[in-house]
Amino acid sequence: MQIADELQRAGKQVYLSVGAHDRPPRAYRNRDFCWWLGVLGEWDQAAMKPGREHVTIAVSGAHGGRTVDFRGRAHRGMTLIGLIQSFNGAVATFQPNLADNLARGDENYLALLNAADAYIERNGLDLPEEPEARHTFPDPECATHPILELDLAKAGVTSIIWTTYLGTVLGSSLSFNFGAVAVLATPVGMDTMDAVKLATGSIGPLMLLLFLLSVISHNALNLYGAVLSLITLVQTFAARWIPTAKSRAVLSIIVLAACCFAAIGASADFIGHFVDMVLVLLVVLVPWTAINLIDFYAIHKGQYDIDSIFHVDGGIYGRYNPQALLAYAIGIAMQIPFMNTPLYVGPISAHIDGADLSWLEGLLITSPLYWWLANRDSAYKRRLSSGKLASAV
Repeated sequence: MQIADELQRAGKQVYLSVGAHDRPPRAYRNRDFCWWLGVLGEWDQAAMKPGREHVTIAVSGAHGGRTVDFRGRAHRGMTLIGLIQSFNGAVATFQPNLADNLARGDENYLALLNAADAYIERNGLDLPEEPEARHTFPDPECATHPILELDLAKAGVTSIIWTTYLGTVLGSSLSFNFGAVAVLATPVGMDTMDAVKLATGSIGPLMLLLFLLSVISHNALNLYGAVLSLITLVQTFAARWIPTAKSRAVLSIIVLAACCFAAIGASADFIGHFVDMVLVLLVVLVPWTAINLIDFYAIHKGQYDIDSIFHVDGGIYGRYNPQALLAYAIGIAMQIPFMNTPLYVGPISAHIDGADLSWLEGLLITSPLYWWLANRDSAYKRRLSSGKLASAV
C-alpha cells in the first residue's frame, strides 16, 4: 500500500489489487491500534478464525501513520482491482471480488471501533470522541464496475517492475564495483578492512561505519527472513498455529545463536566455507529450479488457480505434487556421480580431472523427466483436471 501511495503521489496511474484483509484504524480516540489490539485481547488469540488464516492486515506507518482507506485512495485517482486470478503473457485477469473484499475490510474496521467504544465505556476511560473515524467514502466506479482483465503493457504498468529491478541491481552492483576497485588499489593479500581504509583515504572511517550499518541491517533482515520461513514451514502442517510475540522471540534467539555458532566455527576460513556451502546448495537448487521453470512455462503456461494456492489443503493441487517430488529426488541422485564438492567428489568428476558437471546433469535430466511425469495419465493429473473443470463452471 505504501508503494502504491508513493507512486500515486508521484503522478503515476496506479492499479492496486485488493484481496481479503483486516483494516484496523491506525489510531483511534488517542490510542494506537497496537494498544487497542492488546487491550481487546486480539494478540492473545490461540488460532485465527476459520477462513481468516491467510487474511493480511492493511496498516501503514508512512507519513506519521494513517488509516488505510482503499475507497479514499480510489476517489483520489487510484484504480482498485480484485485479487489477481491469472496471467496470460502481459494480460492479467482478476477475480470479481473487489466489492466483497472492501465490504469485509469495512466490517472489520467498524467492529474494532465498536469494540473500542465499548471498552472505553466499560472501563470509564476519559478518551476524546472521534466521530469522523466512521466516515466512509461511497463505492468508487472501479468497485461498482470492476476491471476483470488488464493488459499491463498497454496500461503502462512498468514503474513497480523497473524500480524493484533497478533497486536490486544497483544496490548489489555498486558494492561489488567498490570491492573490485579496493582490491585493485591495494597490495595482494591485504586484510579486507585495511584495504578499504587504504583505498578510501580520509573517508575510510566513514566508509567503515557505513559498512557496519549495512552489515547490521542485512543481518537483521536475514534473521527476519529465516524466522519467517520457519514459521511458514510450521504453519504448513499446523495452519491454525498463530505465533505469539514470545514464540517469535524464542525462534529469533535460537536462529541467531545457531548462526553465531556456525560463523565463529568457520571464522578461520569463512569465505572458503561459504563458497563450499553455495556449491553444495547448487545440487539441491538446480533440480528445484528446473521443476519450477517447466511447471510454469511448459505445464501450466502461467495459468494457476490462485485460490487453491492459499487453501490449507492445497485446493486442486493438493498438499504435495508427487510427480515433482519424484523428479526432484531423481534429479539430485543423478548429480552425485558428477559432483565435485568439499564434501564429496563423484567418480565421473574424478575421472575428468575434477570438472563439476552436476548442475548440467541436474538440468538435462530433471527438466524432461518432470515434463514427462506431469503429462502422463495419473491420479494426480486426473484430480487436477477435474478441479480445473469444477472451478470453471
